[in-house]
Amino acid sequence: NKSKRTLGIPLGFKGKSKPNLLKQETSSLACGLRILFRMYMDESRTSAWEEVQRRLLNVCSEALSYFLTLTSESHREAWTNLLLLFLTKVLKISDERFKAHASFYYPLLCEIMQFDLIPELRAVLRRFFLRIGVVFQISQPPEQESGISKQ
Repeated sequence: NKSKRTLGIPLGFKGKSKPNLLKQETSSLACGLRILFRMYMDESRTSAWEEVQRRLLNVCSEALSYFLTLTSESHREAWTNLLLLFLTKVLKISDERFKAHASFYYPLLCEIMQFDLIPELRAVLRRFFLRIGVVFQISQPPEQESGISKQ
């Protein structure tokens, strides 16, 4: 009893169920981002850093732009982890590199503030904007991690 697959007959999807491509697209992009950030931090790859930075800027800004177009809550939820990943990674890089990334993403990050974001993403965005203030010398570093001084 040979299955349809071994006979070379293409299998269709049963009913309305389709493979979860959303999970595949976000997982593969997350994997690619991790590799790029690892290369970006690797001292033995200094000759590639400029190209890696160019690719990171493009991929991350495209991911942000795409997130802004999403209307489905579940779709946005899946992409939230990607945003958390790359924003967290960017927060760990040097001030000089951070400047390049922050200035590239700034308008997109301002747009993202309009969405109902999960607390984790709001917290990372807060840290990102606080660092923008310090790195671009438009504000003082917060006294403590809360960033709010009581008067």
